Amino acid sequence: MATGEGFAGWAKKAWRDGKFAESADFYRRSAEVFDASGDFVRGAYAARHQAEALLKAGDAAGASDCILEIVRFYRAQERQGQDVGRLEMANALRVAGLVEEARGNLKDAEGYWGEARVGYLAEGVEAGVEECDVRVKII
Repeated sequence: MATGEGFAGWAKKAWRDGKFAESADFYRRSAEVFDASGDFVRGAYAARHQAEALLKAGDAAGASDCILEIVRFYRAQERQGQDVGRLEMANALRVAGLVEEARGNLKDAEGYWGEARVGYLAEGVEAGVEECDVRVKII
């Protein structure tokens, strides 16, 4: 039986090879294994990557369902006093921004980009801040 790490490794290889639908499937499997073991944070991390792979594969609707579930999960964790990590939340919000842009939901996308920017700024991730600024200008 493959592990969550094993599926994630295959997903990364598929991504590098430009096989984004395959990558998304491996990330989905990785998330399922982590979730089944009770490691929901690692499952959410894998699912975030799944959403981005789905978007790259041209499935914006599937990516939206996936990433919005992750953003809700992270927000719920934070409300319960769990530390998701600003960078992980910023990364999830970044993917949500990309997905909502692709779906034409520009107001929602702008909100996600703004929130992601705050997280990247707090973590000192200049490239993330710059990407957020560029994406908001495009919108």
